[in-house]
Amino acid sequence: MEENQREEGSVSLKDIFSVIFSQKWIALIILIAVTVAGTAGIYFGSNAKDKTYKVSFVLTLPGSDEYSVNYQYPDGTAFRYSDMVSLSTLKKVKESSEDFSGVDVDAMAKNGDILISREISETKTSAGNSTFESTYTISAKARCFKSFDVARMFMQALAYTPGYYLSQMKIDYSYIAIAENASDYVSTVTVLKQQLDDLLEHYEDLIESYGNNFVVDGEKTLQSYMRNLSTYIETNSELDNLVTRANIGGYLKNESCISDFESQLKQAENDLQDSQTTLNKMLSGTASDQPSSLTAIQIQSDLVNQFARKVEYLGNYLANAKFEDGTDSSSQDYTDYSNAKAAYEKDLNAGIASVGRFTDELQKVTSTVYKKLEAVSFTSTNIINVVGGKSIIWSFAVSLVAGLVLSMVIAYAVGAAKLTKSRKLKAQQAVADTQTFETEVIAQAAVTDAEDNKKDKKSAEKDEK
Repeated sequence: MEENQREEGSVSLKDIFSVIFSQKWIALIILIAVTVAGTAGIYFGSNAKDKTYKVSFVLTLPGSDEYSVNYQYPDGTAFRYSDMVSLSTLKKVKESSEDFSGVDVDAMAKNGDILISREISETKTSAGNSTFESTYTISAKARCFKSFDVARMFMQALAYTPGYYLSQMKIDYSYIAIAENASDYVSTVTVLKQQLDDLLEHYEDLIESYGNNFVVDGEKTLQSYMRNLSTYIETNSELDNLVTRANIGGYLKNESCISDFESQLKQAENDLQDSQTTLNKMLSGTASDQPSSLTAIQIQSDLVNQFARKVEYLGNYLANAKFEDGTDSSSQDYTDYSNAKAAYEKDLNAGIASVGRFTDELQKVTSTVYKKLEAVSFTSTNIINVVGGKSIIWSFAVSLVAGLVLSMVIAYAVGAAKLTKSRKLKAQQAVADTQTFETEVIAQAAVTDAEDNKKDKKSAEKDEK
């Protein structure tokens, strides 16, 4: 053999790849199957256990301080950024859209699969002052969501929950409720007037914070809303007339106020008597403990008139007490009283409705203002970032390499087995062919020997003759 000739029994790379190539279809099928299954298994299976979605954003709340640590919503509720990932908030966000029906928020909260953190950064201005910015980051395990898009929408909704609360919050304007529970009509109307004054103060506070020209809706500003309310208060005598009508008509809201009016009447009569006595002394010049100037006399006279009117009005109420308990219900006086009271209550309800409209309007204004001032700025244009886990490209590459190696090993094993079997069959066939040849040679030799023997025998017989 030549020196460069392969030793008997050795295998070259060419031989190996030749065997693999002979089973190329098996190798291709295995390669595709392992790559597809491996990619899916890594990316959608085990990979999801390690992958985390993160959303980072800057949150600005109306009227908040630089840190928003002690921030309170305008309705007085305290803001705590951890509430954005509380179980109650998670449930509200889930209920807000059918897209989130598959999100198991209970398990998410129980297993600690969602967290929120805050980082406060300081920036120095050119004047040497410091400004601060709070960046919030919500992190959630990818396994909590059925898809990337669902995770993005869900976590984005969580970031917007403070703004949603601002738009839905109900500031407690309790005067209307107090008015409805007042025992008499005068108290009811008085409380309604206080409600209007309170609404006006709220507008003044908004304007002081955000300016007259803050646009609320379309072209309508805070100033225009407040002007409408001020005009109603200054020019509309609806509520004042209701107070006068109730006193003159003596309309009783219910029987419970009768005993109060009786007590008030006794006190008013005593006050009237005392004030009248004092006035008489001032007029006669015998009031040594009271000044007798014209101004003092006028003030005392007004006080007497005030108590006199109160006695008159309370008398009007008590005169109608018999109608409230059903006495003389068949008389013409009862009919007149009932009709007048019904007309009064109709006008009172109209006044309550007017105050209610202004209250609802302020509710809408405040919600709109605070919603506009609230802002969420995401630090990533894609909103959501993926942390940990493996990308689909990485999963494909690993699976492809694993599939390639496995397919080559199996293809070589199958090809080698087939080649060995083929060689054995050829060897067996060669042995069989050799045995057949030897048999034929022996048989041919035997025939030749027989013929030679026969010729020799004939030759010997011939010689004998």
